Amino acid sequence: MSNRDKDDFWDISKLIPKKRGTLSPFMTKDPVTEVTIPVSDSTNGGADKSCESESLRIPTRGAGEIADAPDVKTYTPEWASLIKRVSVKRIVDKYDFFGNFRKTAEIFFDYKTSRCDFVPFYSYRPQYSHMSAEQRNYYFYWREELRRSKYIRTDYSYIYLFVFEVLNLPDKIPPEEGIRTICNVWREYRKDFPRLDTYFVPWVNDYCLVYGLPCPSDLIGDFIADAIKFYYFKEFFICRPDSFEGASARLLSYLSDYDWTKGKYAHGESEQDESKRKEVADRFRALMEGAMHELLLRAWDTMICQCKEGKTRTIKRVAFPDSLCTHAVKCDLEIEYYMLSDNLELRKAITSAVKYTENKIRALLGIKSRLAVKDLPDSYKAYLDRYFEALFKREKVIRERENAPAYLKFYDAPSEAMSFSGADEIERASWSTTIRLVDTEDMELIRAERTSEPEIEPMTETTIEKPED
Repeated sequence: MSNRDKDDFWDISKLIPKKRGTLSPFMTKDPVTEVTIPVSDSTNGGADKSCESESLRIPTRGAGEIADAPDVKTYTPEWASLIKRVSVKRIVDKYDFFGNFRKTAEIFFDYKTSRCDFVPFYSYRPQYSHMSAEQRNYYFYWREELRRSKYIRTDYSYIYLFVFEVLNLPDKIPPEEGIRTICNVWREYRKDFPRLDTYFVPWVNDYCLVYGLPCPSDLIGDFIADAIKFYYFKEFFICRPDSFEGASARLLSYLSDYDWTKGKYAHGESEQDESKRKEVADRFRALMEGAMHELLLRAWDTMICQCKEGKTRTIKRVAFPDSLCTHAVKCDLEIEYYMLSDNLELRKAITSAVKYTENKIRALLGIKSRLAVKDLPDSYKAYLDRYFEALFKREKVIRERENAPAYLKFYDAPSEAMSFSGADEIERASWSTTIRLVDTEDMELIRAERTSEPEIEPMTETTIEKPED
């Protein structure tokens, strides 16, 4: 055996089987920079003619197109009570990895297709080049329906791709319109796609802060309390309890360590009758939200003053995490804010107030079970007692009436208003009864007495003697 053969014997690489070429998770037939654009016919409302297509080559963005220095904007949002300062800095990257996406989005922005069937689509960070011709056709049809406020069947990746268009095209979609579009999509599809909350909460947050917009409470106020339960920066979504309907519920979910919605009797479990459970659950919610709304409204100014006396925290992050952002919109955010949740005494007080309120509600519903309450401020207790005092009096009257003997209802004053025509009818009925019971001679005597006029005695003059002095 030659020395060469001996060396080959110890060559481990020859013993390892050859690996097959790895496939890209988003491998397409054409390169990523090449997109097939279906040609639309303007005469038939944008009917699909994918068979007559042309290929558009999108050039890679060169280094000369990149800005030399970042733009920085710093401001204090007047509409956010808990945010002290926001700094927005455009990122200057050497490479713009998703620059082609923005250019393609501009080309496809006004494109439409005719009605077509739903086609599933999945991609971690969806782009046009990741879709087949059928998927692109359905996306453009779905997007056009979306712009008409018609929310038809879709998929996660279609939703993300649409939001990426809004994020990357601020020159075509004004921020005021963009935030409403994003929130409407979120609202309509979050029940069918629950993972949207994880992404849309920071995207809405960042979109507003980048463009200096207030929190869109009118669009997301009714469900944002549930969406931000596990979000670490809730202060952006917190505002006065009377700012909009649902603001107090959002604030309560942020400050209380006890979730009353998961309580033992919050959904009418105390009722055996299924038909009454919803009624009891609705009343339970109304009482809890009403009492805590008034309490938080009275304590709001004090809470904010105490919060601003403490330290602030600063967040630094790239805007729109886990999204596809081109160089044109990519930026860094620096947020300095007051942490409302760091006040442990406040959290204990609000948590105890929620439990105390639930005890009051249970008492109104006739439930004997009670929650243990500690660290409740006397001012909170006194206010809640006053709030429920009138409710307890009304409930006592209702229960006494329900438990009263049946015969007592005949002693109640009639609820109908007095009617003269009804009185005449009663009189006529009584006379008909009298005629049947009384003899003829007696009846004539009665009639004579009713028709005869009473004699009036003449007035006589009286002399009043003057008393002697």
